[in-house]
Amino acid sequence: MKLRYELDLTDPEYSQTVGGTDLPGALPLLVRESGILQGGTGYLYKDSEPKAQLCIACADESAMFLGMKSGDSEYLSLGDADALSETIDVWGDDLLISRGLFIPLRKALYAIRYFAETGEPDPALQWISPEELPEDGNYII
Repeated sequence: MKLRYELDLTDPEYSQTVGGTDLPGALPLLVRESGILQGGTGYLYKDSEPKAQLCIACADESAMFLGMKSGDSEYLSLGDADALSETIDVWGDDLLISRGLFIPLRKALYAIRYFAETGEPDPALQWISPEELPEDGNYII
């Protein structure tokens, strides 16, 4: 398998969905249908790019956080630079991510497909580095 995923859901059982596919176009669909959009975190990997990984987190069905490692660089999706100091609990046990790092779901799903195809951050999105977060901001990767 070229693309793998590990998704931890915040359903009542805190279940995990693990799998993979060889089809980049299937990955956004698998993510969407996994149940993670109701809340949870997860990781997407490309076997052909050992230094490429994409972390995703959802607090509700309208927006998603993307944190990416590509080579030696880290990228965080940027939705609202004015909301980087506000945090959202995405797991229910103080796993906090800056509200300003969440982007609309549709854009996030396109970025997941771009990652699946290239192992790189989608140039259609705005990305920041972890060093650009304010002191009271937070992220996961």
